Amino acid sequence: MNKGFFLTITLVLLLFFSACVAEEKPVEKANGAPSVVDVLNRSESAAQKVETYSFNMQGYMCFTGLGSDVCLERFSSNFSWNGAVDRKNQLIHDIWAGYYTSTNYSIEAYTSDGVNYANMPGLGWVKNPTPEGFWNRDPIFLLVNLSNATSTLLPDESINGVNYYVVSFKLNPLDEAGLPGHLFFDSPYQVRDADIKEWIAKDTFLVKKRVMMLRLVKRQGAVSYINATLDLYDYDKPLNIELTEDAKAANHQ
Repeated sequence: MNKGFFLTITLVLLLFFSACVAEEKPVEKANGAPSVVDVLNRSESAAQKVETYSFNMQGYMCFTGLGSDVCLERFSSNFSWNGAVDRKNQLIHDIWAGYYTSTNYSIEAYTSDGVNYANMPGLGWVKNPTPEGFWNRDPIFLLVNLSNATSTLLPDESINGVNYYVVSFKLNPLDEAGLPGHLFFDSPYQVRDADIKEWIAKDTFLVKKRVMMLRLVKRQGAVSYINATLDLYDYDKPLNIELTEDAKAANHQ
């Protein structure tokens, strides 16, 4: 499959792993309501205490031709990414699946004992050492402080009887140097526009949902659009994550 396609997938994961927080500053409150900084700081503190959780992402990405903003249908893809994370024992099992260039694909992966395992199309099971700082960048965390991100606290919302703070993030253009580096290879993309919105439970300060709209531009001029929604659930529920025999036999990439 196209290497650029997997680079784009990796960028999606990277941005979801690194949703932005506002700069640290004294907490300011208006009429007794928490500030956006207060909400994000308390959400980060709550996430630090989580031992296990599950997640599901659904999204769409498309690629354009050079010098065009029109998506090419054959280079567009619906995708899903779901999995379970055991932070206490540093275990992850996840599956990325979708449809690209007339081909269905599925990538199953594990993280265990400091190693990332992945069943890659055309390669089979491969493994790499877990990147430094990996466990500070899994999907619940809001640890990356990007100075060019503007965060805003929107009106509260209620979903299925649960009340949520809603925070929006607007990212100004970034290049690769503005993104935290846990890729295994250099990215040819620049982030031109990104809007992220999060729903944070008012009782637990844990993230329920993250929605992202992203526009990437390749150095050669091609554009990629990504829309995706990440749901997080089953916080601190029991998990049993074990490597399969095929994964244990993975080759070094």
